[in-house]
Amino acid sequence: MKKLWTILLAGVLVCMVAACGAGETAGESAEDPAQESAAATAEPTPTAEPTAEPTPEATEAPEETPAPEQNTALLDWDALAEDFKADTAVNQDFVRDVYVGCDGDMIRLTAVVDPSTADDVVLDYVDTMLRRLGTLAHQQNDSFTMPDKNSYGGLFDSYSVMIGVAPLGSESNQDEWYIFDSIGRLVQTNHELKITRKD
Repeated sequence: MKKLWTILLAGVLVCMVAACGAGETAGESAEDPAQESAAATAEPTPTAEPTAEPTPEATEAPEETPAPEQNTALLDWDALAEDFKADTAVNQDFVRDVYVGCDGDMIRLTAVVDPSTADDVVLDYVDTMLRRLGTLAHQQNDSFTMPDKNSYGGLFDSYSVMIGVAPLGSESNQDEWYIFDSIGRLVQTNHELKITRKD
């Protein structure tokens, strides 16, 4: 029964991520074709002549800053998930189930906890889960740096993470979840984790 709820919780997260991406694509193609054709046939307006010759430096295009390289190192996500579940649920009497999975460069991290769990305990637990996952990734592939006080680890320089923490019995009602949030890659601890439950 716990596995069914965890799978349902993970499925809802995947659907939410897919729905967010689909809205952006539809909005980008909604331009007026009449405006495009008018812009294409309009004559350019004359501009004032420059009074001085441009210097060679002024005519060169500015250099683009390269995007940070994404670590494409492979991880054994099945083994990572198994170790993660064993490590993060041990000695945590309020945790009922945890799940970690990866789809492309998006990690899905979910937990089901007792409904009586205090908000600050949930926030500490999510921080622990992120750091533990970063540590396990480093142990499997040392090209990922270890977590430290300012970082969840090199894993989160290469992957975004979607986080969901639901109270037991409310897995299908996101308004009652403690946390439903995401952290983009390279953001690390600059993203403040907050309780997102609607009271």
